[in-house]
Amino acid sequence: MTLAEYIKNRRLALVNQDLISGGRVTEVAFCYGYQTVEGFSRAFRKWSGYLPSEIRKIEIQKSFPKLSFYIEVRGGISMEFKIEKQLVGVSKRVSIQF
Repeated sequence: MTLAEYIKNRRLALVNQDLISGGRVTEVAFCYGYQTVEGFSRAFRKWSGYLPSEIRKIEIQKSFPKLSFYIEVRGGISMEFKIEKQLVGVSKRVSIQF
């Protein structure tokens, strides 16, 4: 699963909660960044199998849990390093005229 798919699934799960809580379809669609209600309805139906208006009536909850990431860093080798700062640029004198 790509990061974009994960974000879309999490967003639509939150949309589902907002719709069941009584949010209006149009307001929820624009709140979650959809340009049109039609595009929102299409994406929501593809994700859940239901139209947003049907979710409000039958109150079916579909969720997508948060993913947790654990990073473990092991080992490594020591190395010598030197940090050098360099400034590179171009200068030019410009006369100011009023």
